[in-house]
Amino acid sequence: NKNAIDVLNDADDNNLFSETKTKFSLPVFLVPEFKKIDFFLRIDDELKVKTSKELITEIKKIPFITTIYEINTDKIKSKNNLIF
Repeated sequence: NKNAIDVLNDADDNNLFSETKTKFSLPVFLVPEFKKIDFFLRIDDELKVKTSKELITEIKKIPFITTIYEINTDKIKSKNNLIF
């Protein structure tokens, strides 16, 4: 969900540090309304191999996963960012 974009900040020509260019990272989010979520797993219902509860139970068994929950797609304002 989170990425960092490197931005080069050009200083104004009329100041003491006009030769200085600063580089900083700007965080960008795929789904900005859920900034605290690191990863999203998009599951299409086409295969219907398992229910969402079964998938959540299986994913919880994976080490290093601390939290998992299902998000209602109606709460996602930036759904178009997930179409790829």
